[in-house]
Amino acid sequence: MRLFIVLAAIVLLGVLQTNLQAQDANMAMSVEATANTPRPRTPALVIHEAAVTAHPAAIEAAKSSASAEPSKVSSTLKDAPTKALTQSASPTPILIPNAPMVQTFTAELGTTGNPAYDVMVRQSAAKYGVDPNLVFALMKQESGYNSRAVSYKGACGLMQLMPGTARRFGVTNIFDPAQNIDAGVRYLRFLLDMFNGDVQLALAGYNAGENAVVNSGYQIPRYRETQNYVKVISAKYSRNKHAAKASAPTAAPTKPVAPEALNAKGRLSNNY
Repeated sequence: MRLFIVLAAIVLLGVLQTNLQAQDANMAMSVEATANTPRPRTPALVIHEAAVTAHPAAIEAAKSSASAEPSKVSSTLKDAPTKALTQSASPTPILIPNAPMVQTFTAELGTTGNPAYDVMVRQSAAKYGVDPNLVFALMKQESGYNSRAVSYKGACGLMQLMPGTARRFGVTNIFDPAQNIDAGVRYLRFLLDMFNGDVQLALAGYNAGENAVVNSGYQIPRYRETQNYVKVISAKYSRNKHAAKASAPTAAPTKPVAPEALNAKGRLSNNY
């Protein structure tokens, strides 16, 4: 019995060993078959560059541009922004301010109605280089040719000098026609020099004081009295200029300096 069991076990082990060897052989054959089987190849993208033949005219143009002088190239580059700005920028209008009214010496038409006063006006106008017609127009507006006129603000005489202005120009008797006219014309000459010959600014300074004109940005101050004063005298003076023929001044104009003009303090004015 034991012998039978031993024999059966030996036979069983032999069968198992045979199966294992058969399996190993099959696995080896499958590996070899897999290794020998050709794999599919993925086609690669190949780009062939075609030769391009340049046109002869293009070649000549490239050579000429390459051989251009550096100075010409640099000047072209420099001019390019300027040309672009010139073409794109729109023209800017130029505003030309109105020309200021200036003296035009004309044949004398004005008169005070008093021959003695007329002589004094002509003499002082010639002495200081002021158009006598401007003096006549100013005197008419200031005092109406009344040598004893006194304004409610204290201006006196034919040229309506304020006491402070009279002292600046050495007047000892403010009601003396000769002194009053001479000082008034001299002050007017000073204002014309101060405002570069602008008659309207000089008139505004005579009425409101030179400091008022300067503080207004070298324009006529916005005082109603001063605005009307300049308007009326300018109109009278313009009528005289257009009515008479232009003539040369009787004497070379001088440029006197107002006494204490640079050191004066406060408001310098005839009427304020």
